Amino acid sequence: MAGNIIDMGNNKYRLRYSQGFDNNGKRKYISETIYANSRREAEKKMAELITRVEGGCTYSASKITLNEFSKQWLETYVKPNLSPTTYQSYNEKLNKHILPYIGSKRLDKIKPLDIDNLYNLLSTKLINRKDENGNFKTLSPTSIHRVHEILSSLFSNAARWDLIPYNPCTKVVQPKYKRTRMNCYDEETSKRLINRLLETAPLKYKCFVILAMLGGFRRGEIVGLHWDDIDFKNKKITINRSAYYLGHSGVNEKSPKTESSNRTIVISGICFDLLKQWRSEQSKIRLALGDKWQGAENIFTTDDGRIMNLSTGPKWFTNFLKKNGFPHIRFHDLRHTFATLLISYNVDIKTVSHKLGHASATTTMNFYVHNLESTDKASAELLEDMLVKDVNLV
Repeated sequence: MAGNIIDMGNNKYRLRYSQGFDNNGKRKYISETIYANSRREAEKKMAELITRVEGGCTYSASKITLNEFSKQWLETYVKPNLSPTTYQSYNEKLNKHILPYIGSKRLDKIKPLDIDNLYNLLSTKLINRKDENGNFKTLSPTSIHRVHEILSSLFSNAARWDLIPYNPCTKVVQPKYKRTRMNCYDEETSKRLINRLLETAPLKYKCFVILAMLGGFRRGEIVGLHWDDIDFKNKKITINRSAYYLGHSGVNEKSPKTESSNRTIVISGICFDLLKQWRSEQSKIRLALGDKWQGAENIFTTDDGRIMNLSTGPKWFTNFLKKNGFPHIRFHDLRHTFATLLISYNVDIKTVSHKLGHASATTTMNFYVHNLESTDKASAELLEDMLVKDVNLV
């Protein structure tokens, strides 16, 4: 068998496996100390070590801590496969909520009880936010559930790389949380909002909000729009990028998060009328600035031509609602309103799913469609008309 097994007595063995030579001609070894009941069992462990090393994983599970492995996991799995914002979020939550408590533990020694204890500890952790009484809040159930998702993914990869025998998160009680309720406006409130918007809002923000209300676009998709994404002749808009904010590097652009998010959809005429007006106005601003224009090709920019911050539009929208007496909803809830209104008018779910850029119609049903009160009432009356219209109650 390739490799070297050294019997150290008392069922203790030292495994050594050569990885060739370094640049100075010195032989490189991967070594690991194990406990085994027999030499035959030690040989089996040696075979597992060789398989692991040949597969590209040089860590020894008997030595590596969660601190050490989390860095490798972020670079090997998260960064190549997930978005930059997800990488940043995972890194922040690891350093804030996970590694300070169990980071020094050996990866293969972390048990379900350790993770349960971590979740219990986090549920009492105070954060730098206060409630209406001035008391510091504790970490939210949603944040703790996010910690669970991160740990579960991390340990799943560790098990897949044969560093641990199983994912300990599969044996813990998952933290309970309530999904954020997505509110939406009914038809009447939506009409009043659009009318007020068209009467009073600056042209740039008319376009920004109307694209969410009548196109169902995410804010990152709106900020990421370039003028060449607009087909004015056929009244179509193509989504092939999304803007995101990443710490010190500011606002950047990337491909949408899923293949289905890349889409071209037909949109209403009012959107194009407003966009034409905004293109003309922006051209005048750009011409007046001359070489001071920062050169972004985006539809939504700062006054000097840089790509607009992702929070600018939603903050303006929140102030607009407050100023005009509309019930508060998040900017993202305009997308939810878009989907709900379409379905209430019997637009088929596949069409709505395509417009939203969802991977499947099931996603649309599960996350974006809540029946309007008027639709709920209408469905009840419809069944009554169909089934009991001519029935005489005794």
